[in-house]
Amino acid sequence: MLPAVLFKVKFIELLAGKIVRLDKAVLFKLLAESRANHL
Repeated sequence: MLPAVLFKVKFIELLAGKIVRLDKAVLFKLLAESRANHL
């Protein structure tokens, strides 16, 4: 039971990390596009 819970927590942390990186990449891309449009 306990190892499964730890595995699930690690998996959620890993998934959250990937989502945060993806969000930053998307945000950076949108920011670059908006700057290009203003120029």
